[in-house]
Amino acid sequence: MTQPEFEGTVDECGRVSIPVASRRRLGLKPGDRVRFTVDNARVVLRRRGSSIEAGYGAVRPCQRPEDVRALRDGFEQRVADEAWAGAAEH
Repeated sequence: MTQPEFEGTVDECGRVSIPVASRRRLGLKPGDRVRFTVDNARVVLRRRGSSIEAGYGAVRPCQRPEDVRALRDGFEQRVADEAWAGAAEH
């Protein structure tokens, strides 16, 4: 859906205000990062997702849902086994 065109003025620091309707549609809040792409005589503005959002789902768990308690118990057991093995060597 194309929104109506809006005019703005570039200030002395190179800033232009983004219209409220556009900010709402993109879900932009103060402090959010945006990405500009220049395509011939047109500038495209996109909301830049966080690196956390970009990486979400990149690593698949061994099973779904991940059993965090079992993972922690296994980790703690391996640490204890290594500690006992190191103590036995001395």
